[in-house]
Amino acid sequence: MREVLATTGPTPRWLWGMAAVQAANFALWTVRLVRGDDDAVVVMAVTLAVAVAAATVALVGGRRVRLVLTDDALHVERRFRPVTVPRAAVRGVRGDVPDRPGWSQAVLVELDGRVVRLPAVDAPPSVLVPRLQAWARVGERARTDPGAAAPPTA
Repeated sequence: MREVLATTGPTPRWLWGMAAVQAANFALWTVRLVRGDDDAVVVMAVTLAVAVAAATVALVGGRRVRLVLTDDALHVERRFRPVTVPRAAVRGVRGDVPDRPGWSQAVLVELDGRVVRLPAVDAPPSVLVPRLQAWARVGERARTDPGAAAPPTA
């Protein structure tokens, strides 16, 4: 089984507009730098070069994320730092607001000794939390005592 649970949405149009405006500004200030109009031109040209580089990284790099569920692992597929969470290591799945996935902004997956915060995707935590709990066969919280019974469900 390989199921894509959620993905990030498309790149917002305002980000493309910001990159175009910064590139035009950079071109204008580079022309002024070549002509030698003012000493402050160097500062503006360097600042705009950094802004254009940041916009390019935001457009091209790491915005695309997919949460892929397989029989034995949850894969967070992204360009930089992909994460694989083995099903056997999951101890609990919850939102960042305890007992309220509908109020949560993020999904937290509790593992042995650490917590993995899943990136923001198009599916809300109110949909992802129950689905991941059913997949991993765990509740919201990790059990502290391995011999303890599972908490009752209402």
